[in-house]
Amino acid sequence: MMMNKTVMTIVLLSAAALFWTAALNTTTADNYLPELEISGSVHDAENGDAIEGAQVMLNDDGESAVTNEYGEFLFSGVEPGTHTLRVDAEGYNATSRQVEVEDDSVAVTIDLYPEDDDAGMDLHR
Repeated sequence: MMMNKTVMTIVLLSAAALFWTAALNTTTADNYLPELEISGSVHDAENGDAIEGAQVMLNDDGESAVTNEYGEFLFSGVEPGTHTLRVDAEGYNATSRQVEVEDDSVAVTIDLYPEDDDAGMDLHR
């Protein structure tokens, strides 16, 4: 009879431990927030060609990216809120764009105007 109580106690404690472990894992998974990103591409506003080598700066805090051969850039680990992207490329007017990041990643397309084109003077498109 004593052995049955001991076995029953061990079974109940094991079941409780499994329950709490499962509960903690579920809570952790529910509280996980995905890493937010700002991604995008930079193109020539007149012909639509991708601009390789454009410098994209995030929030004037020194974080920057350079566009690849397809004009693409990516910032990972972005905090929620309003961010400013400033884009510069040789031969083009610089431009800025405000981007709102809430609970999902954001993708933007940025068009740059050639330096001799007055349309590019509007920095807040």
